Amino acid sequence: MPDFSPWLNALDASDPDVTIVRTFANALPVGTWPAASNNLAAYVAVIPAGAAQRDALLMALARLYERWFEQERGQPKGFWGFIATRLATIALVLTGFVIAVVLVIGIFVSDTFLGMMAQPDHARGLITFLFSFATIAVIVLVAIAVFWMPPSEVETRFRSAKDVITILVGVLGTVLGFYFGTTSNTAPLSISAVTVPPNPVVAGGKATVTAKVAGGAAPYHCSISVTNGSPAIDLSKNRCQALDTGNVSAEVTIPGGVSSKTDVAFKIVVNDARGGQAESTEARFSVVPVAVSAVTVAPNPVNGGGILTVTAKVSGGVGPYLYDITFGGASAGFDTSQMERKAKTSTNGNISEQISIPAAVPSKQDLTVKVVAKDANGLQAEPIEARLAVLPK
Repeated sequence: MPDFSPWLNALDASDPDVTIVRTFANALPVGTWPAASNNLAAYVAVIPAGAAQRDALLMALARLYERWFEQERGQPKGFWGFIATRLATIALVLTGFVIAVVLVIGIFVSDTFLGMMAQPDHARGLITFLFSFATIAVIVLVAIAVFWMPPSEVETRFRSAKDVITILVGVLGTVLGFYFGTTSNTAPLSISAVTVPPNPVVAGGKATVTAKVAGGAAPYHCSISVTNGSPAIDLSKNRCQALDTGNVSAEVTIPGGVSSKTDVAFKIVVNDARGGQAESTEARFSVVPVAVSAVTVAPNPVNGGGILTVTAKVSGGVGPYLYDITFGGASAGFDTSQMERKAKTSTNGNISEQISIPAAVPSKQDLTVKVVAKDANGLQAEPIEARLAVLPK
């Protein structure tokens, strides 16, 4: 903003106030007009008491000086003055830049942003945040602008801004009411149907933990924590995945080095998109050093004099494995001792035995087939049983 005298010289001569003041100044002797001063009193001092139309000249000078002063006040000089006069524009540009960066990162960097926006809860939350932020920003900018606009324009501009703010606040109230009114009707977060197949789990093997989440707001995040068991079994290191559909699953890797059967109790903790948290009831599974699984007997039932095939699988521990197959529940008169297998060896853990059934079967026999195994270090597996019916010829 120029000083008063250069500013006056740049004005349009068609303005009557400019004409009268400029004519008087040009008529003064050279050096009399205080061109380097911005003090109104200095200009008044050069107007003699007997000057023609002195009152009109003073009024014109006062009006011009007031116009210059308001413009000077509304446009501070220097770098900070430049920043201040363009504060609203700068703030809006920065706000737009931040929003653009968030959207670019969400779309091109994050592989979940667009999927999250497909969820009504996420889209509703983002819209509510952005509109609230924009409304508050406009209110703050209007308040700041009042200090930098010319005093003569404050009332007019603020009246217009007040109308805009009233509309924005009204819409904001509707948005907030819809957002919180909708979220308040959401069912509480809960977890159910926790399962751990297989059970028991062999040390060094894997198990799949599953559960079902209801209520709350997707997406969900989950974790697993052991509440009781061997310190070596830390399930929190396993990745727990909670889908937006509410299905929770985690492939749990069980560390090795377990020398005896260990019962493990754990809980699943789920957090939803609104900060809600739910904890499952305590679930349990067993960790064993060696396990026998997949025991089958075929055919079943089998007739006397027939051939029975018994298969099973030994896992965990260190091979080779020793196993026994025994039969229980036979009635008097039916001898199963010839059917049993003792201290048999399997190098890879696969068990398959062909067993001849005695021809003489006095009556239907409901038998229990038991498979027991241990590894090369003597670690014993829990016995596994299967049911078998033997019929007379």
